[in-house]
Amino acid sequence: IYEKVDELMKSKGWTPLNNNFPKGSSLLLCDSIPSGTQFELQNAEDPTKFWLVSVTENHSGLLGLSNASPELKPQTQVRLFMDDPRIFICGSVEKSNKRYEYKVPDELRALGYPEPVWKVLKSGFSNTPSETDPKVVELFQQHLPASQSQAATKNSNNSCLPSFQQLPRHNFQEKMLLAAIDPKREDRFRVCIVDEVIDQNYFKIALLEEPSVTAICRRDSETIGYIPWAIGIGLLDKESLQNMACSPQSKIAPKSLFQSHANKFKGFLAGQHLEYLSDELNLTFNIAKVLAVKEHILKIEILNEKDERRCILISAGSRKIFPMGWAASNSINLKVPSSLEKYFENMDSKEEEKGEENLEIKKDEMQMKILEKGIEPLPPTPSKPALKGYWCPPIYFNHQCYSASFLRKQRLE
Repeated sequence: IYEKVDELMKSKGWTPLNNNFPKGSSLLLCDSIPSGTQFELQNAEDPTKFWLVSVTENHSGLLGLSNASPELKPQTQVRLFMDDPRIFICGSVEKSNKRYEYKVPDELRALGYPEPVWKVLKSGFSNTPSETDPKVVELFQQHLPASQSQAATKNSNNSCLPSFQQLPRHNFQEKMLLAAIDPKREDRFRVCIVDEVIDQNYFKIALLEEPSVTAICRRDSETIGYIPWAIGIGLLDKESLQNMACSPQSKIAPKSLFQSHANKFKGFLAGQHLEYLSDELNLTFNIAKVLAVKEHILKIEILNEKDERRCILISAGSRKIFPMGWAASNSINLKVPSSLEKYFENMDSKEEEKGEENLEIKKDEMQMKILEKGIEPLPPTPSKPALKGYWCPPIYFNHQCYSASFLRKQRLE
């Protein structure tokens, strides 16, 4: 039987688990990252710099992270989704052959500790390295595409997922031109220039007309594209491109350098609604409406609680968009526009009525089962004013049970 199972797994491309998981535990990555789990977080502006972080909270994969510091009480300083490309397994810096290094984040510098404190902390990372829970590492491995998962399995100790060894390599060169969503306003595609090639995995782009506006990219970044592609699907104006002044050394980056996302995300349609994470740190979710879909790029309209509207372009794979109901399912308040508040209030009242209705149905079903067994049903309990938000289904006791003598009215109330 094991041979057949092995053949099936090979044919399906499944990877077996190497660790024993507790009985009843979830094998979903989003449910298996508890508070205290440690990672190495990549700097948002310099991909070669890292710092140790620990998980403070987990909302179905949306992780609150606290930077390692001399402070005794961890505080949530950044929130990222669990598969964000900036989150690395502990050990990535150590195994990068000095390609990566630890750097104290600016927000920690503001705490005012002297430099020797940070030196001691950084040396501690190397002398007594932290380790991400092997079970979490394995689930990360299962979460990766098959090609990356197989490459990761070959690494000793299931190292670095994701890591520099699995990151896509690029062939961009400085001065190349490409199209990208405006990193600052996010409202349109603009022409950008490759400002710096950081290494074989990362490069920095800058707006051609505003060189101070920059972004760190990889070959598989979903917010960049081939200029003729952006013009062809109406995301970039050809006439504005002709009027731009650029260096004679500049040339349009060839199509082969970009990764295609055309068929990567399906099912999005104009008119659909979703939830948009507008402020990660404060967990602010707003309602958004899809206005247009052009391949993997969505044009969405965000509505805040003041009924103000803002249109942006975003990738369909963005970790800032969620299906309707996601915030409520994680006990997070959704910022509802004032014009829609009455509809949400009606929905809440209907849910309460539905809950009471289901409770009555369960009571009736229980009474029917009692009657079928020939047992005298209990008399109906006198109605009492209901406490909103608190309810309990009926509890039945067998008075002939040996424990009946221990039951007291005072204990039940």
